[in-house]
Amino acid sequence: MSNSQVPGSTSAPGRRTFLASTAVAAAAVAGGTPLLSGCSAEEGSGKGGATSGKELKNLLPTYAASTVADPDIPSVNGSSPGYTKAPPAAALVASVKGKPGHGGSYTMFEPLWGTPPPKHNAYYQAVDDALGAKISLQPQDGNTYGEQLGAVLLNHGRTPAVVPLPSQRTDLLTGRAHHTGVRLDRFAVMVLAPPGSPPPDPSPEGTSPVRRTARTLLLAPLIALLALIGFAAAPAQAATWSSSDQWGTWSNGGYTLYNNIWGSGAGAQTIWANSSSDWGVWANHPNTGGIKSYPNAKKVVGKKISAISTLTSTYNVTVPSSGAYNTSYDIWDTNYDYEIMLWVNKTGPVGPLGTAQGDVSLGGHTWSVYKGSNGANEVFSFIRTSNSASGSVDIKPIVNWIKNTKGWFGDVTIGDVQFGYEITSSAGGLDFRTNSFGVSAS
Repeated sequence: MSNSQVPGSTSAPGRRTFLASTAVAAAAVAGGTPLLSGCSAEEGSGKGGATSGKELKNLLPTYAASTVADPDIPSVNGSSPGYTKAPPAAALVASVKGKPGHGGSYTMFEPLWGTPPPKHNAYYQAVDDALGAKISLQPQDGNTYGEQLGAVLLNHGRTPAVVPLPSQRTDLLTGRAHHTGVRLDRFAVMVLAPPGSPPPDPSPEGTSPVRRTARTLLLAPLIALLALIGFAAAPAQAATWSSSDQWGTWSNGGYTLYNNIWGSGAGAQTIWANSSSDWGVWANHPNTGGIKSYPNAKKVVGKKISAISTLTSTYNVTVPSSGAYNTSYDIWDTNYDYEIMLWVNKTGPVGPLGTAQGDVSLGGHTWSVYKGSNGANEVFSFIRTSNSASGSVDIKPIVNWIKNTKGWFGDVTIGDVQFGYEITSSAGGLDFRTNSFGVSAS
């Protein structure tokens, strides 16, 4: 897997730059002045995309420190004040009446210089309660944040709803034709518009659909978040279910979806679903060896092979071109003594367990077969000889071949028929989407 940057990228923003820019944004909010600035200039136009110092001085109000609560470390020249303890509750003022959110779940990409906090902590829960919506934060290494954005914004899968964008990476906006955002001197926040909503009015300075004038004041991650959940996206447009829990599960229509982050050294991963046939996963696992996870949807058959008349499945997926993973069926007997894997596509340095047994054409596909053991169960792997993103598989002839032709097991009872993504690495965050999937057994 290549570690090179996306073309046009530069070094990631530093922590000081990030904080300073957020402070500028906060100052603008305090003054109540909207910043209406184009996201960037057209390439080759000669007009710089960043607001100049002189323009910024004329645009922003004079900084005035907040008097809501006395800080333990006072603000200096617009820097953020510091607090070593919580201000008295009586000194705090509610800036928003009521809860701006109306339910739903939203993801937010964010740079972080330090150790990510636990996923479930009192602060996150308090924010969710105050906003009236579930916010799933996806912290990323601030030192490489600019490089990671390429994989996030240029991927046409599910992008986080709120994406803080360093000004040196506004080139990535050309890959997202429908967006709203505000350009500051060093920092911007982009909120991806929900499906079906109109884009902002075209900027008079250009005709390209991605060169838009921001009509919404989105100055800092929290303000962008409030605008998003309060006005920009309806709960119906969020996924019906999502989970970042290691073993998160959801049942729908006779199927069970499972986040299943089971390997060591795993990173962050979020599974989402609208139904058992419309689901996906965002995974950010490091570029190291060893399987990290197998997010999947499964249906339980519960019949002996001899009692099965038909056992078929269909699939349609959208998978990334980078990373290391396979898209596969994982079929088990009810005692979990035997595992049959059917790889329909694979990318990167991944391979099956066991020794090669030759090629065979079964179930509508040609497979390279491997047989091995992981110490707990026998594993029979069928690797499709060419990658496939959609199709149908007749599973019954495959299990009959193992039972009758090879004699590797007897008349076992088929239990789980799982389908998902066995991910080894997905550094920077990659999207895997199941557009349709189903199992039919009789």
